Amino acid sequence: MSVQENGEAVFICNVVSNPLATVTWFAEVGTTRQLLTPGPRIDISNNILIISNVQQSDVGFYTCVATNVFGSNTTTARLVIAGKITDTVARNVKHGLPQLCVTLSASF
Repeated sequence: MSVQENGEAVFICNVVSNPLATVTWFAEVGTTRQLLTPGPRIDISNNILIISNVQQSDVGFYTCVATNVFGSNTTTARLVIAGKITDTVARNVKHGLPQLCVTLSASF
Protein backbone atom coordinates (compact mmCIF):
# COMPACT_ATOMS: atom_id res chain seq x y z
CA MET A 1 0.00 0.00 0.00
CA SER A 2 1.31 3.43 -0.90
CA VAL A 3 0.10 6.44 1.11
CA GLN A 4 1.09 10.06 1.35
CA GLU A 5 3.29 11.09 4.27
CA ASN A 6 1.01 12.36 7.07
CA GLY A 7 -1.84 10.43 5.43
CA GLU A 8 -3.81 7.41 6.67
CA ALA A 9 -3.13 3.73 6.00
CA VAL A 10 -6.05 1.32 6.31
CA PHE A 11 -5.50 -2.45 6.33
CA ILE A 12 -8.53 -4.76 6.32
CA CYS A 13 -8.10 -8.37 7.41
CA ASN A 14 -11.00 -10.42 6.03
CA VAL A 15 -11.27 -13.53 8.17
CA VAL A 16 -13.58 -16.46 7.48
CA SER A 17 -13.40 -18.93 10.33
CA ASN A 18 -15.46 -21.46 12.20
CA PRO A 19 -15.16 -21.22 15.13
CA LEU A 20 -14.53 -17.48 15.35
CA ALA A 21 -10.87 -16.45 15.15
CA THR A 22 -9.01 -13.86 17.18
CA VAL A 23 -7.07 -11.36 15.07
CA THR A 24 -3.78 -9.78 16.08
CA TRP A 25 -1.62 -7.36 14.10
CA PHE A 26 2.16 -7.20 13.89
CA ALA A 27 4.46 -4.63 12.32
CA GLU A 28 7.87 -5.44 10.92
CA VAL A 29 9.71 -2.16 10.54
CA GLY A 30 13.38 -2.55 9.75
CA THR A 31 14.59 -5.60 11.67
CA THR A 32 12.07 -5.25 14.49
CA ARG A 33 8.80 -7.20 14.69
CA GLN A 34 6.31 -5.97 17.25
CA LEU A 35 2.76 -6.66 18.33
CA LEU A 36 0.55 -3.67 17.53
CA THR A 37 -1.82 -2.26 20.11
CA PRO A 38 -4.12 0.76 19.88
CA GLY A 39 -2.41 4.06 20.58
CA PRO A 40 -2.37 7.73 19.55
CA ARG A 41 -1.82 6.94 15.83
CA ILE A 42 -2.95 3.29 15.74
CA ASP A 43 -6.57 2.14 15.80
CA ILE A 44 -7.49 -1.54 15.70
CA SER A 45 -11.16 -2.43 15.49
CA ASN A 46 -13.17 -5.22 13.84
CA ASN A 47 -10.11 -6.70 12.06
CA ILE A 48 -9.19 -3.28 10.64
CA LEU A 49 -5.86 -1.59 11.33
CA ILE A 50 -5.68 2.18 10.78
CA ILE A 51 -2.41 4.09 11.04
CA SER A 52 -2.92 7.87 11.13
CA ASN A 53 -0.32 10.52 10.32
CA VAL A 54 1.86 7.97 8.49
CA GLN A 55 5.59 8.71 8.80
CA GLN A 56 8.71 7.27 7.17
CA SER A 57 9.24 5.31 10.40
CA ASP A 58 6.00 3.38 9.68
CA VAL A 59 7.31 1.95 6.39
CA GLY A 60 7.46 -1.82 6.55
CA PHE A 61 5.34 -4.95 6.56
CA TYR A 62 2.06 -5.36 8.46
CA THR A 63 0.80 -8.83 9.26
CA CYS A 64 -2.66 -10.00 10.27
CA VAL A 65 -2.66 -13.23 12.30
CA ALA A 66 -5.98 -15.04 12.75
CA THR A 67 -6.06 -17.80 15.35
CA ASN A 68 -8.71 -20.26 16.48
CA VAL A 69 -8.71 -23.77 17.97
CA PHE A 70 -7.69 -25.26 14.60
CA GLY A 71 -4.56 -23.16 14.27
CA SER A 72 -3.52 -19.86 12.79
CA ASN A 73 -3.05 -18.26 9.42
CA THR A 74 -1.33 -15.05 8.39
CA THR A 75 -1.22 -12.58 5.56
CA THR A 76 1.06 -9.59 5.09
CA ALA A 77 0.94 -6.25 3.26
CA ARG A 78 3.69 -3.71 2.67
CA LEU A 79 3.36 -0.01 3.55
CA VAL A 80 5.40 2.58 1.65
CA ILE A 81 5.35 6.39 1.50
CA ALA A 82 4.18 7.72 -1.88
CA GLY A 83 6.95 9.47 -3.78
CA LYS A 84 9.67 7.93 -1.61
CA ILE A 85 10.10 4.72 -3.59
CA THR A 86 11.54 3.87 -7.00
CA ASP A 87 9.33 3.29 -10.02
CA THR A 88 10.28 -0.42 -10.01
CA VAL A 89 9.08 -0.84 -6.43
CA ALA A 90 5.98 1.29 -7.06
CA ARG A 91 4.84 -1.05 -9.83
CA ASN A 92 4.93 -3.95 -7.37
CA VAL A 93 2.88 -2.26 -4.63
CA LYS A 94 -0.89 -2.55 -4.50
CA HIS A 95 -2.73 0.74 -4.22
CA GLY A 96 -5.96 1.24 -2.28
CA LEU A 97 -7.17 -0.79 0.65
CA PRO A 98 -5.46 -4.15 0.81
CA GLN A 99 -8.01 -6.87 1.47
CA LEU A 100 -6.00 -9.29 3.55
CA CYS A 101 -7.77 -12.63 3.49
CA VAL A 102 -7.41 -15.44 6.02
CA THR A 103 -9.51 -18.62 6.24
CA LEU A 104 -9.64 -20.96 9.23
CA SER A 105 -12.28 -23.67 9.36
CA ALA A 106 -13.05 -27.32 9.82
CA SER A 107 -15.61 -29.61 8.27
CA PHE A 108 -17.27 -32.49 10.05
